[in-house]
Amino acid sequence: VANVSVPAIRYDNTVNGNQGHNMDVARFASNSLTPKIEINIIGGTEINSVTIHPVRFYPQKALAISADRKTLTFEMVKDLPYAIVIINGDDPQDASTTNPQLTLINDPLEEPAKQPSLSAPNVLNFKTFSENYLRKNPNTDSVGQICRPAGSVTDASLNDGRLFTWNHEAGRFVSYTSKRVAFPNLRARDSNDLSDALQAALEKIKNTPELNTLYIPAGVYLWSGLKIHNWNGDANNGGKPLFVYTDENALMINRQKECREAIEPAIYIAYSSYITISGRGIHDGQGCLSFSTDRKDAKNTPHQGGVVIKKSNNITFNDTYMRDSQQWNWETHDVVDINLNNIKGLSPYNHGWIDGLNLSSGKNITVNGSITLGNDDAFATGHYNPSNEFPRRTYTENKSINLTNTDANPAEILNTFAAAGVYNKDRLNWSNSDTENIRISNAIGWTRLAHCIRAGINTKSNNPETDTCGRLLKGFYFDNYHAIVGRNGSGDIRFVNYNSS
Repeated sequence: VANVSVPAIRYDNTVNGNQGHNMDVARFASNSLTPKIEINIIGGTEINSVTIHPVRFYPQKALAISADRKTLTFEMVKDLPYAIVIINGDDPQDASTTNPQLTLINDPLEEPAKQPSLSAPNVLNFKTFSENYLRKNPNTDSVGQICRPAGSVTDASLNDGRLFTWNHEAGRFVSYTSKRVAFPNLRARDSNDLSDALQAALEKIKNTPELNTLYIPAGVYLWSGLKIHNWNGDANNGGKPLFVYTDENALMINRQKECREAIEPAIYIAYSSYITISGRGIHDGQGCLSFSTDRKDAKNTPHQGGVVIKKSNNITFNDTYMRDSQQWNWETHDVVDINLNNIKGLSPYNHGWIDGLNLSSGKNITVNGSITLGNDDAFATGHYNPSNEFPRRTYTENKSINLTNTDANPAEILNTFAAAGVYNKDRLNWSNSDTENIRISNAIGWTRLAHCIRAGINTKSNNPETDTCGRLLKGFYFDNYHAIVGRNGSGDIRFVNYNSS
């Protein structure tokens, strides 16, 4: 890039359930909107053809292939700082382990004046704080130890208002690397797990008048995701705005979930207000690892995610980089006044339900700059309450489950239904409001399957098992939006208004 070597990082997850090596990613920052790009091919492959998406910006006459067919040269266009380069192919479904495609991300230079100072009195250094926290509060989970007692959970399991009580066994800690860890058991936490340290840091900021910024410096952090719930940031209502900044060399890795039923996105903001998350650190959701170890399906697990914003308002993301989502890359549910600027959701793998932008519901959502790689809809909206199938689907697929005398069921069934009451009890209340004023600009989405744009799937319902709320979708604006969908996808634009259940 402009005569500076930039590595292409392999997004290769063939090791985790063979989820594919469909894409490499070259991300860089420059002071030019039109840097000169030179791509060199290694090995015996020759460049026989090139397609660069969006194709409207990259006509063939703008591409130069060297005489030895080993080098491609072109200039990025000022219209969009992202591009997908496909050599010897032209379609997302041409991607393969032997011929991955290449994503280019041209970030602007980060402005030093916008970076908080670690020594400022309003800033909490999470690296220092978390190290001190673990020294005082080490993780002491022990394999075989009781992690939760036997008990009972009452839940409207079939989503129709009828309550059922499920008695479950006691749970025990199992090894961190165990597969198919189901409720009531829990994985024993790694000694470096910083999930509790994060919550303690947020509490420290909340209760210390001069603090308002959590700074995550360079380093590697293992946790259950950047989870911020119930943060009152409204200064006019007794709250305090929160700022989170991640250093470009910070890598935040999702742990193996405590159990398969747990909801642990890479970033999870819920029931909160006035939060700004900035910086170019990488949030790694470990989606392929989670899929290969615990699986995910609506029968046994709730909805998962990459970046989840739920029941919140006045939330801003700047430059946020999330990769390897467990399901949808970016999603919103009943939110108001959301700004997503130069965001990334890079999950170019083969398992299901990896939407790009799924703005399920909300009002006044603005996306200005976005690149997503996935394996489902590039953009979707109107998918209300996406977690509503667990555990109802378990019963739908096994009508022999005894609902009259629940104790007559096998322990596995009792535990599954109890787990839903613990981890997924609010499944019909993720989103119920109308959706309007959604603005998407300067964005590109790549996917091997599904739709360029899909609006509506759980919008109008006359099935009491789901809900009785009809919703209105209106005011969608797309400007300089590009969806790159595989040739066997589900279509370009699809608007529907029905109940998928």
